[in-house]
Parts: sequence; C-alpha cells; structure tokens
Amino acid sequence: MFFQKSIFSIITIFLIVGISSCQDKSGTPTEPNDLGGRNNQYLGQTPPGMVPVKFAPNNSYLSTRSWWWQSSPVFSPDSNEMYFVKYFNSSEIHEIWFTKRTNGVWSEVLKAPFSTGSYNGTPMFLESNDTLYFYSHRPEGFVFRVTRTPSGWSEPAAINIPLPANTRGYSFHMTKNKTIYFGLLNTSSSQYDWSTLDIYRTRLVNGQYTQPENIGTSINTNVGEGVGYVDPNERFIIYESNKTGGYGQHDMYISYGNPDDTWNAPVNLGAVINTNSEDSYPSITADGKYFFFVTQKSGDAGYATYWVDVSAIEAIH
Repeated sequence: MFFQKSIFSIITIFLIVGISSCQDKSGTPTEPNDLGGRNNQYLGQTPPGMVPVKFAPNNSYLSTRSWWWQSSPVFSPDSNEMYFVKYFNSSEIHEIWFTKRTNGVWSEVLKAPFSTGSYNGTPMFLESNDTLYFYSHRPEGFVFRVTRTPSGWSEPAAINIPLPANTRGYSFHMTKNKTIYFGLLNTSSSQYDWSTLDIYRTRLVNGQYTQPENIGTSINTNVGEGVGYVDPNERFIIYESNKTGGYGQHDMYISYGNPDDTWNAPVNLGAVINTNSEDSYPSITADGKYFFFVTQKSGDAGYATYWVDVSAIEAIH
C-alpha cells in the first residue's frame, strides 16, 4: 500500500485498529464499548453486503483532527487480535495499535510495544499467530519481524533485503512462501521523486533474500506505484497508482500473474471501490470473504476504512 505524495509526501502509512471496552461491577461489558464483541471476529460489526460501508466500531477507530488517517485492519490468524496504523497529523508520526479479544470481549486500544520511532506501518501475519511483520523507518532495514515470547513480543529483528545503491524500500506485502513485494524509491536526488517508485519483489532462497527484481512495465509506470495486497499464492496483486484513466487521485488496480512470472494488464477495481478521492490500503480477509480499503467520503472527518463483500468486486473473481 502506498501513501499519497499529494497529501503527506510520504508513501506508506499503516495503521492499526483500536477499540475501547469497559465493564460494570458484574464484569459484563457495557455499551457502547462492548461492540457486540462476544464470539465476533469483526469487533461486533455486521458484515457488509455488496455496497461498501464504513468499518467503524466506535469513535476510537474513526479519523479525527489529531490522527487523520488509518489503515485497513489486520487480524491475527486466530481472529483474536486486530492491528492498524494511526497517522498523527501534527507530528507526522505513524504508529501501530492493536486490540485483543479475551473471552469474547475486545480490549481497549493500545499502542504496540514494538512501534517505536516516528514511522511504523504495514503490520501483517502469515499463517502463524506467533510472528508479525511490519514496516519501519529504522537504520537496520525497512521490513522487521517480531515473535511472541512468554513476556510478550520480542525486540524487532530486521529482515536482510539487499537494495541497490541510492534506493529506499517502502511499503511491502509478503506471500505464503515469504516472497516480499515492496515499493522501491530512487533517492539519488536530494528531493525525492515519487514518480520513480516502482514495485519490486525479492524471493527467499536458501535462507537469504535475492536481489530485488522489478515486476515489470505492465504494472510499473512513470507516475509511481505502491504495493497494496498480494494474494498468498501470488495469483494476483492489488496496487495503487494515480495513472491517467482513473476516477480521480490514486485508484486501486488488480493484475493477475502468469506462469512465466509476468503480470497481465491491470484492471481498475471500478466505481464500487474507487472514487475521485484517494483510495488505498486494499486488504482481503484470510477467509477471502471481505475486502477492506481506505477512502474519504462525504461527511468523513478524514480518511476512513470501508469494507464490502469481496464478490462485489468483479475484477477479483
């Protein structure tokens, strides 16, 4: 997923979802923070149909004047944790936050302990609850891993990805076999040129990541593209671009992979998803049922998360 230079001059903001909950003296969660959370995978929200609706459990997850943008939610494989990223407008800090479900009740929103420094985002799990990957602006690298220990998450460990000189890695997504797709920006000039941002991938071979390869001109153009979501088996990629022919600013596109590792011509996800505003942070739930994304619609204080039944997106079929 990649962050719009027209708004922040930064490419990747990834936010984690938070919900506050409280209890009365009997230990029973009280409204409005109960969220209907008992045995509910999506924080008490009624799953959407064919029309996108706002994913808004309560005001702790909605954009405000202090934090104006949030990412799509990321659920752990066991559905008992949810992470998202907050962008704080005044300080330009990006933090990962989370909520946890215990005995069917979602906790208050907390900042993730590994989310230190000014820029953290793109939290994601693969098939295990015990390992979380995320993006960060740290000198050791740009993709990091934390693992669970008896006392909580471990210290972040950088994943060694060889990058060409005068480049910088940005937002990423990892597949089931740990291939990493990510944005690569040319930093040879003092003023970053975001039109140079292309999508690359690096494969894990014998425990080491290979030299990154550009995934090709069927997707990458001269306006800059950012990674959004990659199918776990690399069948398709959903990415963001503001190339001509879209609905407004950055739109989301889908491209299907070929057996020879090339990609088909991308297809715009259409007016059900894309608008004349910024549209970003595509995500599909692990069960393949729902599509999350971030946009700003009439009446929204900032950019908000919406979700829709995945069957509403014809291009994904």
